[in-house]
Amino acid sequence: EGPVGWTSTIENDEDQNGCEDVDSDGDGFVDQLDKCPEIYDDQADLDGDGIGDACEDDTDGDGIIDQFDNCPYDSFSWVSEHDIDHDQDGCRDADRDADDDGDGVLDLSDDCAVGEINWNASFDHDGDGCHDDYEDSDDDADGVLDSQDTCPRGYVGQPGVGMDLDQDGCVDSMEDDDDDNDGVADAEDQCRFTPQGMEVDSEGCSGVQLDDDGDGVHNLNDLCPSTPAGEIVSSTGCTVEIQEETKSNAEEDEESFSLITILFIVAGILVAVAAYVTFKPQPPLPPKPVPKVGEEATSTVNDGRGQGDGGTASADIGDTGLDIDASKPEVATDEV
Repeated sequence: EGPVGWTSTIENDEDQNGCEDVDSDGDGFVDQLDKCPEIYDDQADLDGDGIGDACEDDTDGDGIIDQFDNCPYDSFSWVSEHDIDHDQDGCRDADRDADDDGDGVLDLSDDCAVGEINWNASFDHDGDGCHDDYEDSDDDADGVLDSQDTCPRGYVGQPGVGMDLDQDGCVDSMEDDDDDNDGVADAEDQCRFTPQGMEVDSEGCSGVQLDDDGDGVHNLNDLCPSTPAGEIVSSTGCTVEIQEETKSNAEEDEESFSLITILFIVAGILVAVAAYVTFKPQPPLPPKPVPKVGEEATSTVNDGRGQGDGGTASADIGDTGLDIDASKPEVATDEV
């Protein structure tokens, strides 16, 4: 026997046995049909698993309980796995998660968008989304790798031109007490911008930076290295008076050199002309005529010492031979 005044329906008598079914939570759904028989609910079941949303801890059925699910009411039918939900936050990376690794840096600005998970921003000095200890080789993003950076977690960002002279990763004005890295602290360095690699003295100056007379012109370029203090000098390190005197002497030396050069040239020309005249080849003497047959040939007789005695000798050249007739055959000799 049951209560009086009710009519059996499928909702209150699910098995149609004539007995009113129990509705423990009083939500109008008998326990046999109630997706949450112990909790009053509207029977909503997002993931369709037969358990009402009001009485289950994973409403969307993605494997991440609602307490840790950043997208607890995701209507898509999928299960959270690392390859599609990197940080296991219950939001699908491809279309529901703007921060795939959950590091607090949105993927659009994250240099390691799918990087280390379960860490906080205290381990990301430059805020680039990369864990300093495991992912970031330049923690302060200054362009100098941590392995070479004297200030690996210093001033964040690329320093401007001239702000890190020695490229040691430390901003000169805020972090570096030896801007040119020459071993002499800036407070004692007389040459704070010495080029890298140069040997310096105790004052921090290299050989090309020394200025013994303190006139502002380095020794290497100073033509007057002992200029008295207080003198105004030119770019050569000399006072105006000394520079003018040096210029005048140079002009005189140049004029003297020019005159000597001209004299040498003229002398050379004269010597060349004389040599040419002396050793110029002479034209050969014309050959003496040879007497023909029937002609008489004559010759002056000398004494063998180049002196002629006036005597002559003649010869007729005929067909049969030579007929010699000496009018004075004697050869003159010196008397003893």
